[in-house]
Amino acid sequence: MADILEDVQFPDGAKNMAGISKNAYIAFESSFTTLGEPVADPADLEAVVEITTAHVLKAGAKVHKLTVMYDKSTIESTMVGATRKSHSWKPKAKLFYAGTEAKVLGFAAKIQNADLVTFLEPLNGEGLIQIGSSKLPAYVVSGSVKLGEGPEGEKGVTFEIEAPCDAPYYLYTGVLPRVGA
Repeated sequence: MADILEDVQFPDGAKNMAGISKNAYIAFESSFTTLGEPVADPADLEAVVEITTAHVLKAGAKVHKLTVMYDKSTIESTMVGATRKSHSWKPKAKLFYAGTEAKVLGFAAKIQNADLVTFLEPLNGEGLIQIGSSKLPAYVVSGSVKLGEGPEGEKGVTFEIEAPCDAPYYLYTGVLPRVGA
């Protein structure tokens, strides 16, 4: 096995920008005929988190694209579990959409109790961060709508979506099918 700490010291000019892009993709777990999983017994460390099998949607289903604010959207994965032999991860995406149009309010109402799969673009370009799977779908844990205070107040919709996982999160390396189709 290769040393995983080969380049802790970034060379001058190396890019290490934090955050996720402005694009979040959310789909109903039931919309997929095939939802790939990481390799069961991987030979290398990357394969523990990478999903290389293509996801396939049912006819007529789609992945919803939500444009979120870069500086108000995050992903964090926390290790959970009561004892050292029962640890797992719980990745959570906090997404902020700047606006309160009827369409986004309807979307918030539609996903509030649904089994989901959420995809986010990390800025390093290494696949799509995937939260949720066929075994453990993601779900909305909280949400809020804010109209702002006065003319300078910020209005928008915030979603927090999470799912239990056996890794910090998965990286989907394929192309998302039928985004917004």
